[in-house]
Amino acid sequence: LVRKRAAYERAGLPHYWLVDPVVPSLTVLERVGGRLVEVLAVKDDEVVELARPFPVSLSPASVARP
Repeated sequence: LVRKRAAYERAGLPHYWLVDPVVPSLTVLERVGGRLVEVLAVKDDEVVELARPFPVSLSPASVARP
């Protein structure tokens, strides 16, 4: 969570999603002023609609299922 995020910031990555299959949860980070900052965090069956980096509607539980 620390090293990869720092590497992605240095590389200029515009978006970074963290999916935790245990909780389940989704944390969305976006580049703001040269840094990746958390812009959204949802858990379980909460449905989120995202426009960036592409339009998608999902819940962390649906992504984390094996």
